[in-house]
Amino acid sequence: MITALLTLITSIIVIAPISLKKRKQDTIKDQQNTLFFGHFTTLSFHEFEAEMLDIMDDAEKVKRTMIKDVYQIGKVLSDRKYPYLKASSLIFILGLITSLTSFALEYFASK
Repeated sequence: MITALLTLITSIIVIAPISLKKRKQDTIKDQQNTLFFGHFTTLSFHEFEAEMLDIMDDAEKVKRTMIKDVYQIGKVLSDRKYPYLKASSLIFILGLITSLTSFALEYFASK
């Protein structure tokens, strides 16, 4: 029961969105990613449209924005999601092995 609960909690952490502290846009200009919802939802539609049109005017900016987006997605997965997914899987496997072992011991002890 405990391992099932821990597995559930760590799994929820993996799939639940992580809220990042809202920071002033001018302090993190080099880290902004117009393709990331956490950034563009802080903008008005007209600000978002202006940023997107600025990016799409230059093929090099499009490439760099896409590269930044893929990199940042990978960092979030690597740093924030996969450690909890690994822990969740390990807890589940250990709980399953423990449960099956105790079941087998009880079964054979009763015979």
